[in-house]
Amino acid sequence: MADKTTQDIIKQSDEVKEMGMDWKRVYAAVAISIQNNTHRVMRSGNTLLWVKLMPQKTAQMYVFNADTPKNFLKNMKEFAKALDKAGFETVFGETHNMQLIEMMKRLGYPVQIERVGTDSQGRTIYRGTVDV
Repeated sequence: MADKTTQDIIKQSDEVKEMGMDWKRVYAAVAISIQNNTHRVMRSGNTLLWVKLMPQKTAQMYVFNADTPKNFLKNMKEFAKALDKAGFETVFGETHNMQLIEMMKRLGYPVQIERVGTDSQGRTIYRGTVDV
């Protein structure tokens, strides 16, 4: 699969499509957050990891994926290595998609799971927390 542009990854990601968000607004928010030094973006293949910097070596992650499932798993392994190397100790993300949390477990990370609410479509939102 050929590398896509950052814009195409955000535009084609299930995360943006499912929420019915305007990909241009999401892209703008990502760019502004980088300029404001509140977030970082990592890229592996056609997956972006948008990381919100938080105190105490903690990060909140958001994933934009336009890659194959096999490559997505490989990309997430790369992100885990990079987060560890950058000195983060704890990373968490929120999703309604339990498959993402199960994937992190398959990578060998113990994931603490808690329910944190529901989204606008009535789906349960889970927070998965990993010590990297």
